[in-house]
Amino acid sequence: MVLIDNSYVFAIYLNHFLLNWIHLEDKNDYHYADMESLESVFASNLQALRKDRHLTQLELAEKLGYSDKSISKWEMGKGLPPLDVAKTIAEFFGVGLDTMLKENGANAVLEKAPDGAKRKANQITIIAMVACFIFFGAAAIFAYNLISNESPDPNLWIVFLWAVPLTSLVSTFLSWRFYKVSLPFWIFLSVTIWTAFIVLPLHFRLYLGQEIWYVLLVPIPLQVGILLGMRLQ
Repeated sequence: MVLIDNSYVFAIYLNHFLLNWIHLEDKNDYHYADMESLESVFASNLQALRKDRHLTQLELAEKLGYSDKSISKWEMGKGLPPLDVAKTIAEFFGVGLDTMLKENGANAVLEKAPDGAKRKANQITIIAMVACFIFFGAAAIFAYNLISNESPDPNLWIVFLWAVPLTSLVSTFLSWRFYKVSLPFWIFLSVTIWTAFIVLPLHFRLYLGQEIWYVLLVPIPLQVGILLGMRLQ
């Protein structure tokens, strides 16, 4: 993609301010659709950079001296900040203004940053280590049952199944800590809900002799809520 120089940036911003100032009813005559596309690009880059720093909209707003409503507005693509503010935002994240105005500009910068790549690798490693510890605990419980009891519980293998939603639940929390409310968070949350409600009726059948498979209907509205929540991002 062609690098956007400062003169072009200024022209874009000037066009945007003029359109809003004179309140044109038919803004398509003045290529307002291009502005909407630019607002969307800026919004995507701003959100990516903010989440990479693990900042909430309120925290970023406080650092920039603006309200969280302004940050929310810009991240939703409902407007562009003033030119000087856009430059301040770019400087805060250590990128050029042209990066903020290029499609996937922020992601390209973050992928090239050695610290960012190393931090992401460490975060994935932490999640994997947590999963290993949980399944190690399940294996220890199962082994203890076989060794210490003269008549071991034949159904205790289910502890390995319970390790799946437990691992996913912890991973959901870690994803929120690392990436805030992002795609990994929603994925782990979905896995947690579905696996828990699959293992639960199996547990009741093995230990209580009860059939409660109807509880599998519960995750359906929860999953719909998750999908709606994803659309809010």
